[in-house]
Amino acid sequence: RWAGYTHRRLIPRTLQSRLPFSTGAVATSLPDTLYTGSADGSIQAWSTVTNSPRHSFGPRRRGGQPASVYELVVAKDGTVYSASTNNTNSTVRIYSREVQKDGLHLSHPLRSYLLQTIFERRSVVKCIAVGLDGTVYTGSDDGTIRVWAKPLAPLPLRRLKPFRIMDAYRARRPLEGHDGGVNSLALSKDNKVYSGSRDATIRVWSA
Repeated sequence: RWAGYTHRRLIPRTLQSRLPFSTGAVATSLPDTLYTGSADGSIQAWSTVTNSPRHSFGPRRRGGQPASVYELVVAKDGTVYSASTNNTNSTVRIYSREVQKDGLHLSHPLRSYLLQTIFERRSVVKCIAVGLDGTVYTGSDDGTIRVWAKPLAPLPLRRLKPFRIMDAYRARRPLEGHDGGVNSLALSKDNKVYSGSRDATIRVWSA
């Protein structure tokens, strides 16, 4: 492999973690950070400079049926969106390294705070996408695309610990039309949603 037009050969690197096997990975807007999802529901942040883990976060499941993290999306501001499922229902979690508490701006490079949890109990989420305005789109195995509107007011924070707000993100009317599960989603700058399905079609939606 070669890096662009510089003709420098890329050196393979191996990232080793003590967490269960990785289920997916995504690079962030930060040039030195990589996130990987694990089978136990946790997320690992890596340094691509030292090839070493920085910190892990997320609800690890040690008993019962685990909810593996299989989809990760990172916004330009560093907000991490993860989708996990245990084959019966799905959960989308939103994390940030920067929060507001009591009028103060708090930030920690080695910590990620859970801001929001979105539950999907009617189907299994196969993919997620995030719009420029923070709107969350989830594609499900039942062929629907659900739209979750970002709250207008800032999300509260309780003692810098994870918590759940059931109604912070409002569900809009779902996008329906596929005859098979939605496996991929893409968004354009002009607010169009592109969805790929197991019914062998790609549909374009006006958001």
